[in-house]
Amino acid sequence: VQLISSQVGWAVGESGTLLKTLDEGTNWINKSISSNLDLRGINFIDDSHGIIVGWNSIIKTTDAGERLLYEYKIPREYEIELNSDNLNLSSGIYFYLMKTGERQSLRKFLLIK
Repeated sequence: VQLISSQVGWAVGESGTLLKTLDEGTNWINKSISSNLDLRGINFIDDSHGIIVGWNSIIKTTDAGERLLYEYKIPREYEIELNSDNLNLSSGIYFYLMKTGERQSLRKFLLIK
């Protein structure tokens, strides 16, 4: 579950479960994908841009979940390039959490504009 504002939040789960709330979690909109993927994590960096991760897959959205872009990934090392101009990020230190199975690693990066 991730709340991106006091009103808007997202949740993921088994068998492609993807839910969105617009009212602090009182009601949930089913945005589930037609897949048997178990979705493991979700991260929105603003109201529109989000990444959902599941087993061997990354699902991206740039329009608040109206369109979902799927990428199947085989297990190995990957790089992700963030364009800070599109994300409206200021210079600073940012933290991110990487999870896979039962392992997780908290890392940080420095963004200088």
